[in-house]
Amino acid sequence: MERFFQILAAVLVGIAAFFLIWRSDAETAFIAAVPGAVSFFLSLRFQVKARLRKREEEKRRRGDEENSGPDLLPDDLVSDDQIDNEQRTTNNEQKANL
Repeated sequence: MERFFQILAAVLVGIAAFFLIWRSDAETAFIAAVPGAVSFFLSLRFQVKARLRKREEEKRRRGDEENSGPDLLPDDLVSDDQIDNEQRTTNNEQKANL
């Protein structure tokens, strides 16, 4: 569908250029250029819509893969290094407040 609108936009812009340059008829050129511009933006809309649909499918697949992975035990969720870093931050904040 997006290819159709791209081709239509190119054809209509070509017609507009013909009327503007060789015929010096600005009104007819404008009438041809407006649907050409609309066709161009419709083709962009279809491209963006397809990209968004593809990203949503990838997110769903990743979410399914993450949910099907091995379950973590509560001890595995927080590492000792993370706790140490948080404790240091808290101690530094307390010293700064004094």
